[in-house]
Amino acid sequence: SIQRLRDELQQLRREFEAFRNRAQEQEAPQREAAQREAPQPRPDPVEPVVVPAEPDIPAAPLAARLAGPVRPFGEVAAGGNVPAFDTGVRIEANDRNGDGLSYSVNHPDFEMRGNALWLRAGRGLDFETNNGGIDLIITVTDDSPQRLSTDVPVRLVIGDRDDPTTGGGAIIGLAGGRAEAGTPLRADPDGITDPDGPLQYAYEWYRGDVLLRQGRNFTPDAAGDYRLVITATDPRFATSRPFEHSFTITAPPPPPPPAPVNQKPSRITLDQASVTLNEGQLPQGALTRITITDDGLGSVGLAPLPANSLFEYRAVPGGRGVYDLYLKAGVVLDQARVGNHPLRIAVTGDGAGDNPLPHASFTLRVRDIEHDPVLTV
Repeated sequence: SIQRLRDELQQLRREFEAFRNRAQEQEAPQREAAQREAPQPRPDPVEPVVVPAEPDIPAAPLAARLAGPVRPFGEVAAGGNVPAFDTGVRIEANDRNGDGLSYSVNHPDFEMRGNALWLRAGRGLDFETNNGGIDLIITVTDDSPQRLSTDVPVRLVIGDRDDPTTGGGAIIGLAGGRAEAGTPLRADPDGITDPDGPLQYAYEWYRGDVLLRQGRNFTPDAAGDYRLVITATDPRFATSRPFEHSFTITAPPPPPPPAPVNQKPSRITLDQASVTLNEGQLPQGALTRITITDDGLGSVGLAPLPANSLFEYRAVPGGRGVYDLYLKAGVVLDQARVGNHPLRIAVTGDGAGDNPLPHASFTLRVRDIEHDPVLTV
């Protein structure tokens, strides 16, 4: 039928279009390679255009001058403790080409910090050495290839100031320029004055030429001859002459001997170790004297006697450890007392030592007396 033929024709057209597209895709890389290998036409040469540079006209810095008056200075002492010092001098300078500027000074004691003049650390301004002033040249230099510069003269006027030389200080703790070893000493700088203002002080203590201590306080530990050196520095770092003080340290007195140690009583003695009395006889005074040997320290005495004892102790006035032994008051040596009456005398006391407290023995003998016979009616 006609419709079937139309469908077959449409199918053939689609297949043909697909075949043609595949063929074009396969030929495209070959065409691009051929184009790259083909020679390219060269452009016509063009002459370069040279633009002449504007010439730089060298010119020195203009209007280089001091920025205000230079004030006079007081003396500044040189030394390791002196910091860098701003003199207050400033330079004004401009360059008409707009070049950068640098500053330098022709004196080794000074330096430029930007356009500011500074005294270097440790350097000084001395009136006598510089005849009252210092003449400087500050040079302003631009950074052009020609390094053009302009000089600005500066004179620093130095005033003469009084150094701290009035007075002399003192030493607290001395008596007549002397003290004993071990005495705390203190430097007194109140006698040193200066018209420039408050002062700072340095203290050095010497024995001979040997520096022993730096500081206001010092305690010498040995006898000998010593020196204190005080120096004062004012607000302008001017340092005084040394103020010296010589003094003598004597040896301290020897320490007292150690206190003796209390020892125990060591001995007891009796004038008589025994006494014999007749029956009914009364003794005349003490039976014996008791003496205790002691070092005189602590306490010393005798052990108390029992209540039924025939004896009693009586201390001898003014005698330490000295006693008399008596027959107790009221005791009668009658027939009932005939015989021997022993007594152990014991010492009491405190103190050190391992020795036992001493004791002594005393005996009272009562002798029997023959009586006449008594006739009883």
